[in-house]
Amino acid sequence: MVLALSGAAGAATMAGALLLAWAGLIGQLWAGPAAIFGLMVAYHGVRQARSVWLVDYAPEARRASYTAVANTSIGIILLAVGAGGGALSLVSPAVAVAGFGALALLGGLLALGLPEAEEG
Repeated sequence: MVLALSGAAGAATMAGALLLAWAGLIGQLWAGPAAIFGLMVAYHGVRQARSVWLVDYAPEARRASYTAVANTSIGIILLAVGAGGGALSLVSPAVAVAGFGALALLGGLLALGLPEAEEG
């Protein structure tokens, strides 16, 4: 559930940043730091939840290999999505932010479909 809520928080923060830009307030001294703070809270929620879920889901004997594959996969995905965001920014920065927001929301929705992994 933390993964889903973190995705929603990231999407909401990016939507808020877009609304601030639309309202002409993104240049205010507080607006950028507020958006970055919201994104960092969501990012750390995703990192912690992914780590806890992976440790609980992986068989004890294979946790190290599961973690290595997961971390490598996330790194590759982040590079690819970053390149996609760079391409979207050629259209406009707002399109790139909207794209990242959509991905955050999609990730949160996909997290709802993960099996329960808590140890009993």
